[in-house]
Amino acid sequence: MSQRFRSYYADFMTLLPEDRNKSSKQYDTEIQEIFSKQRAENHLSRPEKSQAFYDAQQAKQNAKNEERRNLVMKSKMESKAKRQNQQEENVTMDFGVVDTDTLRQEKINKIFNDQSKSKLSKTKDELNKAKDIQSMKTKAEDGDLSALKKLKEFETEAALQRIQGQKVHDDVSRLQKSIKNQEQMKKKRTKEYDHKQQIKEVQTLVAAGTKYQDAKKSIFSDKKQHPKK
Repeated sequence: MSQRFRSYYADFMTLLPEDRNKSSKQYDTEIQEIFSKQRAENHLSRPEKSQAFYDAQQAKQNAKNEERRNLVMKSKMESKAKRQNQQEENVTMDFGVVDTDTLRQEKINKIFNDQSKSKLSKTKDELNKAKDIQSMKTKAEDGDLSALKKLKEFETEAALQRIQGQKVHDDVSRLQKSIKNQEQMKKKRTKEYDHKQQIKEVQTLVAAGTKYQDAKKSIFSDKKQHPKK
């Protein structure tokens, strides 16, 4: 109920009954106008309320979209920074000349890590041990008691290992073949890695503006002139 209607109603109630009857038509007309105007105001306020609600929802959705865009942008920037760090680790630039010999050797050493080295060294230790056993057998057959004693110790140790489910590598020829295969595999992986690094160097030169054929010729011919030792 509006303030104007309240004031009209209060004034109307202060009148005497006969005065009320006289002015009832006038009050009815004015009250009707007040209600009509109030309905018109309420009718006009609904779209405004709807627009305000729509604006609030749109602002909320825009905030969510902005947050998603920021997250995507942050992820892209982190990925770009990570790629740049990897490129800096793989390639060093000195006045436009790519120099990666030292870094390549470090990468090769990282590829053939301690685990692969320990495997090769373990095989070599087993080969030395197998050769010692073979030598002990020869000496024991010639009557060397100390060699016979050590041979029995080796055989006892080998028997315990077999009981525990461990493999005993005491065949000299097989161990030699295994070492040869491991060394060949190491050389093959080194060659493959070196070729990949050369391709990366070519791509780096092309990205810097060098023609592909010139970059390829520069990198691969340089490696042929300066072969790895």
